[in-house]
Amino acid sequence: MESQEEEEDIMESDSEGEEEEPVYTSWIGPDGITVHGIMSVDDGILRLKNRCQFDDCSICYNKPSTTHGKHQICCLPCGHMYGFSCIKKWLLQSSSSGKCPQCNTFCTIQDAILLYPPPLCVTAHQQASLAAFFPLTKQGFYEFKEYETSRALDALLLQAHDLTHMNIFVRKHNDLVLRARELTRQSDNLLTQAEELEERPESLGLADALRRRASPLKPQIDALGRRTDALKRLASALRRRSDAFRQRSDAFESRLALFAQMYKEHGKTKKNNNEPCTTCMEKRDKKKMQASGTVEVPKEEPVEDVEEGT
Repeated sequence: MESQEEEEDIMESDSEGEEEEPVYTSWIGPDGITVHGIMSVDDGILRLKNRCQFDDCSICYNKPSTTHGKHQICCLPCGHMYGFSCIKKWLLQSSSSGKCPQCNTFCTIQDAILLYPPPLCVTAHQQASLAAFFPLTKQGFYEFKEYETSRALDALLLQAHDLTHMNIFVRKHNDLVLRARELTRQSDNLLTQAEELEERPESLGLADALRRRASPLKPQIDALGRRTDALKRLASALRRRSDAFRQRSDAFESRLALFAQMYKEHGKTKKNNNEPCTTCMEKRDKKKMQASGTVEVPKEEPVEDVEEGT
């Protein structure tokens, strides 16, 4: 059964802010010279990727407990982790042959070790470090491209992960809907039979018995309704989050083009400005070295030409 903690976790990540475009900024470099470049603030993809890797038990796809309970997180000798109740059932059934579900290492339930991991959190310092800075230079462009490539790949992997879990939630939702319908049918049949028996005085006792059998079904139907509603919300949240991941991976080309545009605009604004910056000093030093003949420096290609070859 999906826990309230799991639902809150998905809903919280679903409500994270929209992705921010890289912005033009400047900062003082280690040599005291002003550096002009762009700042990109991570939108949470890396925080999702680096979350605890045992969030879900790979057998039931539910979150195991980290403190107590039948489904407490445990570890097999091979290093793979599961909810204890799931791996116990798996290892005791004859079809598993006493092997780990993921790597087929032979083990028994006595080999499972209960784990008590501490809670993870993101500190204020770590949140501040989510901003990345890239100077408006050719090297800065290569670093920015590598950074954006990593973000796009992470988004694609997380999108596939969310779609897999969304399909699991949808299947569970549909199964619960069928169970609720079956219980409703049973309850209606019992109540209908009780009403028919009431018309015969000699069967009043049997009618009361049928009503007592139907009475516990109503709370079960209500509980199934609450679980189906929760699964529907989870599936919808995962759909929105997977769509957001897809949009972020699709933004790869446009963000590189934005860097190239900022690079060109920076070059234009610096033509009549004597303030030194990393970009301008790199070009000036190369020209001096070429003029003196001390070092042969290959001609630098414009950033926009590099960007088109991605």
